[in-house]
Amino acid sequence: MPKKRKKAKPEKFSERLITGLGAGFISAAVLLAVFALLIKNDILDIDASTWITVAVNIISALICGMVVTAKGQGNIIKSGLLPGLVFGIIIALLSIMVKTEAFSFNASLKIVLISAAGSTIGSIVKLCNSNKKCRKQHRT
Repeated sequence: MPKKRKKAKPEKFSERLITGLGAGFISAAVLLAVFALLIKNDILDIDASTWITVAVNIISALICGMVVTAKGQGNIIKSGLLPGLVFGIIIALLSIMVKTEAFSFNASLKIVLISAAGSTIGSIVKLCNSNKKCRKQHRT
C-alpha cells in the first residue's frame, strides 16, 4: 500500500519575512563585496559608489520582496511594502551606527523609501509570475 504524502505546512509570514530579510542582506553583502573588488581593481570609479549602493539596495530589496511573497497568494502591502520598510530601517540604522556623525535624516529616509519600493516591485513580480502559472493550470 503506497504511503500517503503529508501536505506541506504553509510557511507563516514571520518565517518568510525572516528568510526574505536574510536573503536580502546576504545578496547585499555579496553585491557590495563584488563592487568593492571592482573599485579596488580600478574597473569602476569611486565616484560611482553612490549609484552602486543605490543599485545594491534596490536589487537586495527586490530579492527580499520576492522571497517573502508566497506563491500564488499574498497582499502587496503585507508581503511587499512591509518587508521593504523593515529592510530599509535596518539598513538605515546600520549606516547610522557605522557613521554617527554623518547622520542625515534625508539620506536615511531615502534608504527606507528605496527599499520599500524595491521590495514592493519584487512582490508584484512574484505575484504576477505565480498567477500566470495558476491560470495555465486551470485552463487544462
